Amino acid sequence: MALPIKNGKIGTKYGVPNHGAVHWQAGHHQGVDFSCPVGTPVYAVADGVVTGLGHPWGQGFGNHSVVIKHVVNGKSYWTMYAHCSATHTRVGAKVKQGDLIAYSGAEGHVTGPHLHLECHTVPHWDTTTDVNPQPLLNA
Repeated sequence: MALPIKNGKIGTKYGVPNHGAVHWQAGHHQGVDFSCPVGTPVYAVADGVVTGLGHPWGQGFGNHSVVIKHVVNGKSYWTMYAHCSATHTRVGAKVKQGDLIAYSGAEGHVTGPHLHLECHTVPHWDTTTDVNPQPLLNA
């Protein structure tokens, strides 16, 4: 898998526990946040099929999220690109790694502009099926 934005700098890492006023439903940060200005192009991290647009995993992720199913080394994963300002794909589209799929934003429950990337082992959002996307991005 590849990075979802060029020159992506990680803000909040996967697995950070709830602290202070920061409260995630799963008790920890379920994805990786990439700091970037609104309108930064967002790319598919691997080949796959777009399975959801809008807010299929909850309105806290904003109105312009993208969910893609990938098969990596024989295993299925669903990645969600959240808080986007606009999408650039459609449900059912087959995407290749590096294809433009959205533009970053500050939609939903955020403290500032960034791209939130989550990875799950099931096709829907769940508090127990998230996996750290960083090792997959570095594979």
